[in-house]
Amino acid sequence: DTLDALIAVELRRRRCAAHLSPTDLERLADLEPGQVSDYESGRAELEAATLWRLCDAFGTDVTVFFDAIRHRLAHRDVPPIPAASPPPIRQPAKALSPASD
Repeated sequence: DTLDALIAVELRRRRCAAHLSPTDLERLADLEPGQVSDYESGRAELEAATLWRLCDAFGTDVTVFFDAIRHRLAHRDVPPIPAASPPPIRQPAKALSPASD
């Protein structure tokens, strides 16, 4: 279904834009391991309550999530579901030490 594919694409777009791994997002949204990957790949359908928790984890409203999808539909920008690939490995931020003069 086109709407399910768009939801999957928007979920992945927002997660990547937030620089979160699927595991990070699952922790923030209180989801089981592997759920985010299943939603992004289309292997599982996203329920409304789960979408609500994901949007809360992103710090956005559900309406904003669907506005992006509405925009894609209006402009016929309907990409395929992205292939499941691991996100880039983020290195922990290095602690800044005071500059020595």
